[in-house]
Amino acid sequence: DFEKTQETGLPQENALKFLLEDGSFAALRPSGTEPKLKMYFSCRGASMEQAQQLCEQLKEELMAVSGIQK
Repeated sequence: DFEKTQETGLPQENALKFLLEDGSFAALRPSGTEPKLKMYFSCRGASMEQAQQLCEQLKEELMAVSGIQK
């Protein structure tokens, strides 16, 4: 649901942070020094391996939706 916004208490910057129901998140922001987009992920799983797999899946899905190429 992209209609919800929430104050983070963080300094204001050009960034988007998407919170998932399980507590995972994806954040996107432009680089301050280079012409590129920086992506940050934090995922929760029953194990470290599962969390890493979920982050990789989230990254792939976000890249596909945004049209970003590797």
